Parts: sequence; structure tokens; C-alpha cells
Amino acid sequence: MFARLENGDEKLMQTWRFFKDISIKELENIYSRLGIEFDEYHGESMYARDKSNHILDLLNKNNLLEDLNGCKVLRLKNGRTVTIVKSDGSSLYITRDIAAIINRFEAYSIDNLIYVVDNDQSSHFKNLFEIAEKLGSQGSNRSSHVRFGKILGISTRKGNMIFLDTIIDEAKARMLENQEKSKTTRAFGEEAHSAANTLGISALVINDFKQRRARDYNFSWENALNPNGDTGVRLQYLHARLTSLVENCGVSLDLDCPTQTLTEKEAVDLAFHIGCWDEVLSTSYQELEPAVIVKYLFKLANLTNRCMKCLTVKGQDEEVARARLLLFYCSKQILVEAFKILAIKPIDRM
Repeated sequence: MFARLENGDEKLMQTWRFFKDISIKELENIYSRLGIEFDEYHGESMYARDKSNHILDLLNKNNLLEDLNGCKVLRLKNGRTVTIVKSDGSSLYITRDIAAIINRFEAYSIDNLIYVVDNDQSSHFKNLFEIAEKLGSQGSNRSSHVRFGKILGISTRKGNMIFLDTIIDEAKARMLENQEKSKTTRAFGEEAHSAANTLGISALVINDFKQRRARDYNFSWENALNPNGDTGVRLQYLHARLTSLVENCGVSLDLDCPTQTLTEKEAVDLAFHIGCWDEVLSTSYQELEPAVIVKYLFKLANLTNRCMKCLTVKGQDEEVARARLLLFYCSKQILVEAFKILAIKPIDRM
């Protein structure tokens, strides 16, 4: 069937285009709920017969292909053998990915190519990058596989067949229940629904990103939505509290105010941690590891909460009040910047 598809069977092509369009539309709908947009949807299926044939010509010219049981294979390091063309003449995923990696560097003038795919595909990308190297492609040393682990034990109250939109709906429903039970809830009606949706997504994102991305981990709704633990819910509560403090502390913000009155250990610890933000951001970027940012935010939350307990702003001497307000404002701005990087919408009132 796939060989017929690659050979241009029009009826099959129409069916394929139909399902492809539906898939992309659903992807757009789900990703929009997470505040994510893509500039282009361009899969390996775009590199079918004609572009795959170009790769076969390159491999043949470099004497890299061998015949094995009617298939075309390529031998790699450590005795690994990779099938490039099946016995019926159709291409495989690896064939099309070879064409894709070469074309993407030529077509987009990109600096680096990053494949974000789960752990199970590690051997595939190891083979892909080695083949690209054999063909002299610049993609061989400017591409990387950013792998991630599995989420174990996740389920909803409706069953075990899990889709992302179902998980988001479940998180929102649970957050609405928690808000209705809370005596401190300040959002009602449509605002409450919007806050619950954002809180649920924040909880899911932070719960996933706080793990080292290559590790498998066990999911727990109780842990993910805990307002007192290392969660997205707690980080959002902190942002809402800081927003309220900045707006209602009784003094105006002065970004250039003197800060020599910030002598308390809690203030110094928080100021030092805020000063580490650029380094943390750089490390996360270099390692392509969001957990670095999330763990920094948990410590920021702990230090900020300590300061909020002992460093009163309202009713203090003006110089002291302005310095403390600036410290809390900087903590809030770090949260906003980090949320933006992690594709999380800050909540001002909960």
C-alpha cells in the first residue's frame, strides 16, 4: 500500500491528504490551548519518491549501498546495518529523514537543527547523523536529538485512553473544584474559568519541565496540582501575590532607588538569587534543559516567600519601602520572563 502511495496512486494520495489536513488542524487546536504556534508544518512525508531517489543517487555515487535480500542497505560503525530501500522499492522513514536533513540546511540557512523526539528514537537519530556525515552534509555536526522520557501512570476520571486535550480539560476541572473550596478565591464567573484553565496548564507544564527531560517519571494529579508544593500552581499564586503587593503597597515603584537598606539576610539571599538569573538562563539554553529554569523558580519562590513574611513594605519609612518594593518587583519580573520562556500565561488574580 505504501509503495502504491509513493508511486503516486491518486486515490491513496487524496486519502492521505485528507487525514494529513485533519491531523494538522487538530494539532493547531491543541497547541493553541498551550499558547504555542508553529511557523510551518513540514514532515518527513514531504520527502517521498523523487527526493528519496536523489539520496539513493548520492549513496550510490559514494559506494555506500549494498544489496541484501532484495533490499538496499548501508553499513555503519560497530557493524550496524540500516535498510534504506525495502524489497518492494519503497523508501523508509530513515530514507526520507536523510533527504530532509540535507534539504533543511540548504533551504532554511539554519544554524542548528534540533529533533525533539522521545528516547525510543535514539538509535534512529544516531544512524541518521552518521549517514549525513558519510554524505558530507553540514547537518552531521550541527544537528542534535533532544530526547525525552515517558510519563507513567497518567489517567483521567473518564478512563485510560489519554489525549492531551483531555488532560488539559481534566486539569481545568480539578482546579475549578479547588477554587470553589478555597476561602481565598478572588476570581469568579468567566474569570474563574479562565484562571482555572491557565492554572491547570501551568501545573501540567511545570510538573513535566521540573523533571530532567530524558527521564521517565510517574505522574500524580495530587502532586501536580498541590498549591503548597513545587508546582506551577504555587508559582502562579506567588505571581498573583506579588502583583497585589506592587499595586497596593502604598508607595510608587522607583527602579533607580537606593538599595543599601536591604541588609537583612532574607533580602540579600533573594537579591543574590535574582542576580543568578542570566546564568541560569544560559545554562538552560546550552543544555536544552527546562528543568534548570524550573528548579531556579522553586528556589526563587521559597526566598521570596521568606521575604514577604519579614520585609513589610506598607507603612515603612519611604526609603526602606521603596527598596523592598524594588526587590519584590524584580522577583515578579523574573517570574514573568520565565513564564514567557516556558509558554505559561501569568495570572494576576486568583
